[in-house]
Amino acid sequence: MSAIYTPLKLLTILASAPLVFFGLSAVVGSFTENMWAKAGIAIVAMFALPLFIADRMIPDDDPQKGSGLPTDALSLVWLLFVVLFFGLGISFTRPMVMSEVSALSDHGFANSARVGHWIAGDAPKAPSTVPAVGETPDAGPADATNDAGPPDTAPAPEVAEEGQELAPDVIFERWAPSVVSIQFAAGPGGAGGGTGFVVNDDGLIATNHHVVAGSIPREGASGTISLHVKLKSGSFAPEVWLIDHDEERDLALLRIVGAALPAPTQLADADAIRVGQRAISIGNPLGLEHTLTDGLVSSRRVYQGKRYIQMSVPVSPGNSGGPLFDLRGRVIGVTTAQIGSGFSRAQNLNLAVPADDLQALIDKEHPEAVRVGGGPMNGTGAW
Repeated sequence: MSAIYTPLKLLTILASAPLVFFGLSAVVGSFTENMWAKAGIAIVAMFALPLFIADRMIPDDDPQKGSGLPTDALSLVWLLFVVLFFGLGISFTRPMVMSEVSALSDHGFANSARVGHWIAGDAPKAPSTVPAVGETPDAGPADATNDAGPPDTAPAPEVAEEGQELAPDVIFERWAPSVVSIQFAAGPGGAGGGTGFVVNDDGLIATNHHVVAGSIPREGASGTISLHVKLKSGSFAPEVWLIDHDEERDLALLRIVGAALPAPTQLADADAIRVGQRAISIGNPLGLEHTLTDGLVSSRRVYQGKRYIQMSVPVSPGNSGGPLFDLRGRVIGVTTAQIGSGFSRAQNLNLAVPADDLQALIDKEHPEAVRVGGGPMNGTGAW
């Protein structure tokens, strides 16, 4: 019997350990975004309870009889945690899981984030409603009146001519209104989000896939995270629709309806990107809305098999999905991630998805859209 039990016990421990660590990190992530704190608390917690149980079960008169109890306790407690957290309780724990997935993506743990999507059942289901371009979903044409008034697109600021450059303050003045804050509740008492920017006159918003992943409807899921898009004016879009997403390139398209639309940004071709040129980012790091940072394009690089703009522009959680401008005021990329992990991260080695990858997603035929939120967040909407 032991010839079967012992290998099965070890297999259970090896298979459940990373899931337990991920789950406990997600729980701790509801209270802190510090990767070191999450890792340390999760490791202590995952061993403390099983070893305490084993210690209480070891016979005082003959400790040798309890030689296998520590591994027995580890396998049983961890297996029970996996079943409850990722199985029976996933409808409750999904916001914590998806918030942790977003944190992993923001900190460069791309493979771990993909595993998190798989654990959470990140398989989009077919939506039921198709908002046509230029038409407000469930409310007739886009120019029909509603409580928020008709969309009112502002005239698009012009980019600088070839050979001319704009100062960072001019770029911010012209294009900051086109940058939005994407917010969502994430677990008990927690919140999170990212950045997006307007890309056409129909209210299309570009952002990262990992920013909106928790809102994507999935087969068998009892609920998803509701997104809230906040404009620079302080108003929230009454309706937010998910138009399309590409997890492989970490891109997503939203559409806001019923809001006064800022001017759409203008996308640059990848051939226009030069190593050494200055780049300007506008985003919402840690919820500090419409923060401008700058740096240089460090490389046009293939990283983990995908094309990226490597840059020295600072990136923090919340910057994800924001526009990266050249000095002509054109968007050359979508701010995406930091390179490295919490234990081996270099300074200002960051990545943006080239704008022509975003243009390809915009140009393709989109599936049916689905509403994923709208209106203001409950409470303050604090980060």
